[in-house]
Amino acid sequence: MESDFGWLSIRSMLLPYTAHELPSNEVFSEGLVAQRPIILISLNNGGQSTEPFEAMIDTGSDFCVFPSLLLDDLGLSWNELRSAPAMTHAGDVEFRYTEIGASVRGLRDWNLIAGFSIRPCIPALGMIGFLDQFKVTFDRKNGYFSIDP
Repeated sequence: MESDFGWLSIRSMLLPYTAHELPSNEVFSEGLVAQRPIILISLNNGGQSTEPFEAMIDTGSDFCVFPSLLLDDLGLSWNELRSAPAMTHAGDVEFRYTEIGASVRGLRDWNLIAGFSIRPCIPALGMIGFLDQFKVTFDRKNGYFSIDP
């Protein structure tokens, strides 16, 4: 999808939602298929970077958060990062923060303050660090979302 505003041309990335099957339980006896806005991202710190991995665009997250398992790939140590608590759906969780680079194919590279959790977590791209950098439009009804650079 492309918009043309005279001298400015914007190319939107149009992406389908990713289906995640959730197991059956007392509430959803047949199980449930959750449609999530997932993109492939890689993080970098100087000359070291992660392989691309899936991260969910999350309008309910203040920050971008990632599992601490990625720290080795970035040449970073948990104990060297700045600590701050954050409120999550699971309660207060300690995160360690640092500024790193990020890249998504089709978008410009950018820097963000990333929070890393020692507890298991879904990589999430939140309000500060992603949604303040790109315009994202969700169209759940039609099964896609778009990202404007």
